Amino acid sequence: MRRNVKFPALMAARPPKHKNPKISVCAFDTVVELAEVTPSEFPVAIIVDSGTTKTDYRLAGGKLYRPCHTDIDRFIKRHQGQCIDSRRGNYVTGHIVRKMYRDVMNINDYSNDRFWPKSALHLLKTGMNTEWKDVREIIDQSPSIDLRGPWLEKVAQIDYMSFLAGDPDQRIARYERMTHQAFSAYRVMDGQVWAETHEPCYVAQMLPEGIGHMSFGNVGNYVRDADTSPDRTWWNHLDNKVFSARDYAEAIEGLTQYARPVNQIEIVIPEALTADIPSLEIDRCARVLAEEVSERMAARSKDGSIALPSTRSMAAWTELMTFVEGYDPFEGVPDEVEDRIAEMLESVEACASDCDLIVERIRPSLSRHLEEWRDRAVDFGFAEARSMRL
Repeated sequence: MRRNVKFPALMAARPPKHKNPKISVCAFDTVVELAEVTPSEFPVAIIVDSGTTKTDYRLAGGKLYRPCHTDIDRFIKRHQGQCIDSRRGNYVTGHIVRKMYRDVMNINDYSNDRFWPKSALHLLKTGMNTEWKDVREIIDQSPSIDLRGPWLEKVAQIDYMSFLAGDPDQRIARYERMTHQAFSAYRVMDGQVWAETHEPCYVAQMLPEGIGHMSFGNVGNYVRDADTSPDRTWWNHLDNKVFSARDYAEAIEGLTQYARPVNQIEIVIPEALTADIPSLEIDRCARVLAEEVSERMAARSKDGSIALPSTRSMAAWTELMTFVEGYDPFEGVPDEVEDRIAEMLESVEACASDCDLIVERIRPSLSRHLEEWRDRAVDFGFAEARSMRL
């Protein structure tokens, strides 16, 4: 199914009635291909029953999809109206527009009217709303901007525009390709749109006496990148434990007397559950620990304290931060992550002045994560295959 859509691009361009090039947010047209599937090609793999609603997860090409609750016409119409929104409601190209802001966020001088319109940087930062007059101007006037001219050779010589230098067609093609990739994460069945998603899971609050609360989660919340919401979710709290959808019985056994179990996730196609929860959990532990120590170090400097961490603690923190940034947890977590976490704990405990770098309340949770990682069931076939790839 082919549809004409608009896509955003950050360009060096000469807007109408301007003599000099500006850093311009633009909207261009392209044709995207939306994959259509039949019910037989798109079977129900998982059913999540929240008690009031049921959500079907369907499987295609080894990936899970969940309903967008909209038909294809409304989906395209909404995208056309939100194609250059940087708000999180722009599910298709919002991440592209937010990346534009990160590209230009350090440019704060408006004295030379570097952006078109002049307030584009502010609009990017605050969540470009297509209903605003300035944003409509971007969409309406993009076809008439000048992308080429004698001024193009000078762009590379301007400090704040040098990253926009080069062939305009290649730059447009890059944004167009990103848009095509974004649309490829959707499927259409019987006129309804489905979006690619991660598998559901259970999130349990671990207390000394057992599980105090259990809720539905999504493995997609493990993703942490520049576009991830800073909101504090279950990911940030080490007293939470994630269970695979197949481990419902194990989770129920740990419930305290006053805890209410959530409805069971019905697994129709077991092969749809592919996430390695133990690996993702120890990776989450390492990243939360690195962030915790980083925040405590920053708090010291804000307090005006000149006390620096010990050499061992600083080295352990640096190694931990560097280590977790060197791999994708969804591709596999190296066994060495355990050693980095343990070294961080030991280095802080070895120096009395560093004890505040890891608050007392999270230490039992750190120990639990390490213990569960050591007791995990190891798939030696997977480990061997991974070592061969490396």
